[in-house]
Amino acid sequence: MIQITDSGIGILADELKKVGQKFFRSQSVPESIKGTGFGLFLVKYFGELQLTYAGL
Repeated sequence: MIQITDSGIGILADELKKVGQKFFRSQSVPESIKGTGFGLFLVKYFGELQLTYAGL
């Protein structure tokens, strides 16, 4: 089992269901933090290919 912990700024409760969608970025992320919203989608996608689960 692999467990990853993130101590970032957090995600709003009503946005949790959107995490893992392609190009989703939380509204709580300041514009000064660069990103595409593609990273967690890739984690979820490749995890599902290997029959694993990536969740919050």
